[in-house]
Amino acid sequence: MNVFDNAIESRLDRRCTFVALGGGVIADMCGYAAASFLRGINFIQIPTTVMAQVDSSIGGKTGKPTIGEKLVWRILSATVCAHRYTYIKHVT
Repeated sequence: MNVFDNAIESRLDRRCTFVALGGGVIADMCGYAAASFLRGINFIQIPTTVMAQVDSSIGGKTGKPTIGEKLVWRILSATVCAHRYTYIKHVT
């Protein structure tokens, strides 16, 4: 994944934080990258859809889309999950 290549080239360490701004796919990809990079770093979710807000508040399972279904996944809850109605109002 390009996320790992960019993180390594930028010399990120365990003190860095990944931020997911978007819907469920973005949150899953960012969560998987955060859980896998250096065996787990912090990440923040800022969901911009109602479904993503529900999923991010309940979930913790993040995955990388593969052929068929999510066969590659990790468990990592977000360090911060910012839910605001205005995020959805301004995006839609």
